[in-house]
Amino acid sequence: MLRVEDVAKRLGCSVNHARRLVRSGAIVPVSIGLPNSKRPTIRVEESELQRFIESMTARPTPKPARRRRKDPAVREYF
Repeated sequence: MLRVEDVAKRLGCSVNHARRLVRSGAIVPVSIGLPNSKRPTIRVEESELQRFIESMTARPTPKPARRRRKDPAVREYF
């Protein structure tokens, strides 16, 4: 379980930005504090951080299929 500060360090961003990611729901935290406390204690699981990193990783776009030139000697009826 990672603290928000550890998440920020792994992502290479500020602690405030990591908190915003948690608050927005992009990273789902686990609450380990008391239910009605003024400052809830949250942690982020390693698997959740990996899921977030993989979802934000850019994937190469597939190349479009190459079209073959139509042979003028072939007639198409359909």
